Amino acid sequence: MKKIIYLIGVILIVSEWMITSCSSGSDDLDIGSSLVQLKSTVLLVDTFSVNLSTVKLDSIPTSDVDEAMIGKYYNKHTGSLEMLHYFNVKEASGINNIRYNDETDIFDSLTVRMTYSHYYAGDTIQPFEMSLYHLTKELDYIDDGSSDYLYNTTSFPYDPTTPLGNITVKVPKPVQNDTLEFRINDTIGKEIIQMASENSTVLESNDNFMKYMKGFVLKTNSENSKAILGFTQDSIRLKLYTHRLGLVKNERKYEFFSGISYNQAIADRSGTSFDSLSEQKTEISSNLTDTLSYIQGSSGIVTRIDFPTMGRSFFEYMSLFKAQLILYIPEYIASGIDYKKLPSTLTLYPTGTNNTLNTSSSITATLISNQEYNEGSYYVADITSWMSSELAHDTYNTSDGLLLTFPMSTLQKESDIVIFKGHDNKEYTPKLNLFYLKYDNE
Repeated sequence: MKKIIYLIGVILIVSEWMITSCSSGSDDLDIGSSLVQLKSTVLLVDTFSVNLSTVKLDSIPTSDVDEAMIGKYYNKHTGSLEMLHYFNVKEASGINNIRYNDETDIFDSLTVRMTYSHYYAGDTIQPFEMSLYHLTKELDYIDDGSSDYLYNTTSFPYDPTTPLGNITVKVPKPVQNDTLEFRINDTIGKEIIQMASENSTVLESNDNFMKYMKGFVLKTNSENSKAILGFTQDSIRLKLYTHRLGLVKNERKYEFFSGISYNQAIADRSGTSFDSLSEQKTEISSNLTDTLSYIQGSSGIVTRIDFPTMGRSFFEYMSLFKAQLILYIPEYIASGIDYKKLPSTLTLYPTGTNNTLNTSSSITATLISNQEYNEGSYYVADITSWMSSELAHDTYNTSDGLLLTFPMSTLQKESDIVIFKGHDNKEYTPKLNLFYLKYDNE
C-alpha cells in the first residue's frame, strides 16, 4: 500500500512538472509547437537482486584522531575487538624551572590523567581495569610515500609484564564528564627531575625529550574487559607533582601533553562465520554468514553491495528518474545491537573488483528507525547519480558496487557494529527501487 501511495505521489509531481514546464505564459513565444507531443508515465522496477557481503579493509589511518579508544569487548557475530591507545608526550612548559637558584624541586608523584569522551561500546556495568606501559621503541610516524600516518594495524613493542601503573574503575561512567587520574612508577618522574638538575640536553628540545621518553601505550586487562571506552585525546597527559620547602610548602606541577598518538585495533574473529577474512580484495557473501553482513568501526569491517542481475539497461524510451537503495536491520534478539546506538547516517563509497574505497565520491544512507518495536528499521539511500553513471553506456558493469560503512571520521575512532539482512533473508530483504519515466510517442 505504501508503495502505491509513493508511486502516485511521484506521478503527481512529474505531471505537475510537465505542465509547468510546457506553459509559456507569453503570446509572443511559440516554443516547441513543431515538436511531437509526448506522454509519460512513471514505472517502478524492484525485481533486481541486491547482494550483500562482508569485506575487511587492509588498514585504516588512526593517527592523531580526537578519540582515544581503550578496552575490549565481544560480540557473538564479530568476535572480540581490543583497542590500545599509543601516545608520546611533549616537554612540559617550564620544566627547566625544576632547578631554580641552585635549588631543585622535590619529587612527589607522576600520574597519567584523561577525561571521558562520552563514547563507549559493550558492557559498562562491569569493572574496567586499565594499565600504562612504556614503549621500548620510539613512537614515530610511518612514511607511506605521500603522508605520515599510523594505522589501526600498527604496533610498537613494550614490556607487557611490567606496567608503569594501573587503575580499576568499579562502575565506569563514560557518559559523564569524569576525569581519571592514577599514579605511575616513580622512576620516570625522578629521572626528569635529575635531568633538570643537571641541565641535561634531553630537556633542550621537544624532539630530544620525545626520543628519550619513546612513548606509552594504554590498554585494558584483556581477560576481564567487557567494554571499550573513549577518552578525549587532548586530555591525556602526564602530570609531575613536586614541592619546595621554605617558610611554607610550595607545591608545584608540570604537565606533559600528548604529542603523536593513534589507536590500534586487534580483532579475533575465530569461531565466527567470517573468521577467514584476511585481505581486502576478497569478500564473504551473506549466504555464508547466516544471511547477514556487517560493518564495524576501527577494525575495518565494511559491507559490500552488488547488483548482479542488472546486466544490460534494456529499457527503450525510458529514463531513470530515481534509484533508491533500502537495507534492513535485524531485530535486537537476532543481532544483540542496541537500536538506540544505531548511527543516524552511514556512508556509501563506489568500489570495484578489489574493494578499493573510492573516498572522492560518497552517498549518504539515512536511518529510518522503529525503536518502539526494535524491528523493521532500515537505512535508505538515494543512489540515482551513481546508478545513472553506471548505466550511461547501456551496460551495467557487475564488477562495480558500493561499500557501506561509517563516515570516515567515525570509522577511524569508534568500534560500533551495524548488521544488515542479506539477500536470502526471508523477511526484510534488501531492495533496489528504480523509478523510470516512460515516454510514449503519439
